[in-house]
Amino acid sequence: MRVVHVAPSYCRRDGGPSEVLRGLLPQLEAKGLDVALVTTDKGLSETERADPPVRATVVRPHRGPYSLSYARGLRRAVRTAVEGADVVHVHGVDNYASVVGMREAARAGVPFVLQPHGAWNAYHRAQGRAKKWLWGRIWQDRAVTRAAAVIVSSSIEQRDARAVVGPGHVLVTAPLGVDEELFAIDTPWDERDGLLFLGRVAQKKRLDTVLLALQVARESRGLRSTLTVAGPVDTDLGYDPGALVGMHGLTGAVRFVGHVGREDRRRLLASHRCFVLMSDDESFGMAAAEAAAAGLAVVASPGVGAIADAQADGVGHVVEGDADQLAVALGAATVDAAPGSVAALREYARAHWTWDASSSRVLDAYLGAVS
Repeated sequence: MRVVHVAPSYCRRDGGPSEVLRGLLPQLEAKGLDVALVTTDKGLSETERADPPVRATVVRPHRGPYSLSYARGLRRAVRTAVEGADVVHVHGVDNYASVVGMREAARAGVPFVLQPHGAWNAYHRAQGRAKKWLWGRIWQDRAVTRAAAVIVSSSIEQRDARAVVGPGHVLVTAPLGVDEELFAIDTPWDERDGLLFLGRVAQKKRLDTVLLALQVARESRGLRSTLTVAGPVDTDLGYDPGALVGMHGLTGAVRFVGHVGREDRRRLLASHRCFVLMSDDESFGMAAAEAAAAGLAVVASPGVGAIADAQADGVGHVVEGDADQLAVALGAATVDAAPGSVAALREYARAHWTWDASSSRVLDAYLGAVS
């Protein structure tokens, strides 16, 4: 089976979608598929240019606004690649590259599947709502109706996608995969210490709630754990996290380390006891899944798709966004008796959150599209 993927970019700074390309495409090749990628050079470093997700990658030069993902010659490149394809896999929505992928597949009579990568959750739909509505009416909405299937990563994303595409579309749930090297981390529980917030500090991720809960836990519950915040701070965050640390009496108990690369990320996951993410809206929550795979306790809100699904399956635990409830959960997650539940969540991650498992679900979507 020949499958052509169309994506805005595979630049790591774009986060989740680029990691999906790097994790999923090689696994599809390993399953015997003929896989090609057509994309743009948007945001690519020289190192990334030299290391595409698959050998058969066509890259066209990006032009214009970053979010538009327009590239000179992209339509022609997609049209050429689609000829002879059995399935087209379109990544993302609300950009030129994805619309070209959908339209060229439909023009050639080749079935396509669409993977929105969380773009249909409430948070993202509210960003530039008027512009997205206009873009959809003019370019995208009709193309979306032709998708043979929509691939989602969790029950939360399934709900969001159903609200957009309606009851008639086939939805295939394919949880994302983590770096399987994380399962090899073997730091003993008694050598781990501290809480970890790992990821971009954005308004929706509610670091402010975590800081308040940490104050409550330290003052009323005797929690001595410190918090490491690893990730860039959004310029439009709306508050100064450093100032909040002082306001809550947490000076010396919270450290900000900024953006971390792969090796530093792994070291943080290997040394901390508990990962915390109280996000309003995470279709999957890759950082939470990685933490579970690395052997951390995970405290997450109901809006973190991966952990919400794990709880529905009898492992994992989600906590509402109240600071008092979160303070209790942080205390419970860091005690010496926690490793039993941590091990159960880690085994769940090993069974469900790998690229091998994800690619099998995606392959099912392809087979359904061509049948």
